[in-house]
Amino acid sequence: MNAFTRKRITKAAFGIAASGALIFSLAACSSNSGTATDTSSTSSSSSSEPSAASTPAASIADLSNG
Repeated sequence: MNAFTRKRITKAAFGIAASGALIFSLAACSSNSGTATDTSSTSSSSSSEPSAASTPAASIADLSNG
């Protein structure tokens, strides 16, 4: 019997391609935590003024009375 049949080779090729696509998609969605924490910690500690995102853009009236 021939161990390298066309069906086995095709099945192995599809398996390798599928696992490669899965690994690539997971790597593309992950973030590099080392650089993200380094840049955020240095930029927030070096700034003495509050950022524009910390001030509210609108206010909502008190809705507890109905």
